[in-house]
Amino acid sequence: MRCTFVAMGAENISLESLSAMLRQHGHETSLAYDQALFDDKNYFFKPRLARLFDHKDVVVGQVVNSKPDLVAISVMTPTLQWALNIATKIKQVLDVPIIFGGIHPTTNPDQVIANECVDMVCLGDGDFALLDLAESIDKDEDRTDIPNIWFKRKDEVIKNAQRTPISNLDDLPFPDKELFAPHIPIKNSYLAVTARGCPFACSFCSLSFYAKEAKTLGAKRLRERTVPSVMAELEQNLEKYNYKWIEFRNNTFTANRKWIREFCKEYKARINRPFLAFAHPTTMDEEVATLMKEAGCYNIQLGIESFDERVRSVILNRHETNDDIIRAVEAMDKVGLKYSMDYILGLPSQTEGELLKAAEFFIERKFCQRISPFMLAYLPKLDIVKHGLTYGELTEEDLQAMNDGEHDHYVSTGSMGRDPKRYRFFLTYRLYFRLIPLLPKALNRVILKWRLFKIFPYLPMGFVMDTLDILQAIIHSDLLARTYSKNYLYWLSSRFRRNHPAYRGNGTGGDGFGHHNNDGKYLDLNTTVRANP
Repeated sequence: MRCTFVAMGAENISLESLSAMLRQHGHETSLAYDQALFDDKNYFFKPRLARLFDHKDVVVGQVVNSKPDLVAISVMTPTLQWALNIATKIKQVLDVPIIFGGIHPTTNPDQVIANECVDMVCLGDGDFALLDLAESIDKDEDRTDIPNIWFKRKDEVIKNAQRTPISNLDDLPFPDKELFAPHIPIKNSYLAVTARGCPFACSFCSLSFYAKEAKTLGAKRLRERTVPSVMAELEQNLEKYNYKWIEFRNNTFTANRKWIREFCKEYKARINRPFLAFAHPTTMDEEVATLMKEAGCYNIQLGIESFDERVRSVILNRHETNDDIIRAVEAMDKVGLKYSMDYILGLPSQTEGELLKAAEFFIERKFCQRISPFMLAYLPKLDIVKHGLTYGELTEEDLQAMNDGEHDHYVSTGSMGRDPKRYRFFLTYRLYFRLIPLLPKALNRVILKWRLFKIFPYLPMGFVMDTLDILQAIIHSDLLARTYSKNYLYWLSSRFRRNHPAYRGNGTGGDGFGHHNNDGKYLDLNTTVRANP
């Protein structure tokens, strides 16, 4: 059985895990990838350039060339409209079943499967669900009883219950890095995840939905791989790709102190590459900071989110105190562990007074390299939505747009972009917070005292933000920013390399599609063909 995954914007470890499971059991997999330059739902958003570099026709051509028996598309809320667009184009030219999986189909399965281009949706963990589906297709069985998968049959939707999430992650094969290797320069940096879930249930985060699901299904909120399993994966791929550094994408990498102690010891001895990780204030102290720094951690991304204890507790379901936050950053300052701090702008009941206090706190930090202020993006079925309605920040129209994936993503305008005046207010603080780590403390104190940042709305704010990003990469030697810039040059150049899957000549563009099949013959994608002829 041949399964073609479709993804956009960034490497996706979930798809790599699914691919590894299928390949372990003898199935073939491939990837149709849309880097979505300048609108990747991760960082850059430059509308004019995005239109210029759009190549969905090439992505559809990649799908057709793979001759799939099944097409699986990973979908987050901000990528829903892109996914529906791609799936519709595939259906126009290829008679093949399409399944949507990911957080958005999991939270909104009824709405997603109602789309004509979607045949199935997968809820929750897809490892064994997709394997069961692949086996049934391989045997030419028309199974509709697979747990975690909903099937559409004519006017009926067959809704199967979810199975208990996988408890022992060591039983799963390592992520299939070869899936993304033709599209992502893995040698520049290695993306890793050592656990599923999170011990916390922050109201704005999609993992809070999975936390409720875990409780209902009798699973743990946090499921961790063992250190030996993680080391084996990292060593295997270090030999293969010789990557320069690692980004651990766990929401809370430092959740388990015992695990961290073992990991840091083994990592230093066996991998010894710089790495970045995420932490919660209550999981960071002097011992953890010391262990992480000595193991090679070059930056901790600490989730502050708000410097108002009431907002954190009532709105965000975060119950740490400001003293907890201060202790965490002072511990990193003391041992010299560099860090960045995440902050959310546009929260219900958030006041300017809170933002000014946050600025005072940011200014006094010693080893803070970056403040990362994100615009609040409401996501379906999360508790933050209830607060948005209560405080009048959301309307029924907003809810529908959110469920349709029409709110922007959090690194761009988020849900704030729907109110230009409100967005401009928070954008002023976004620029100001980003500026703080780049300036001397004395100058920062003057800017804050006289509120000099109030001039930002009169500046070309997009240009200023881009400039700050460049300065961040230069002044602090930010590996993440530098690698992203290097990768962007790779993605841009790939459009002009004939042997690359993203080569711009692989599609006709406009309203038609065009691609070359594996025999080098022109394939007319305006003609419907059957899958796997």
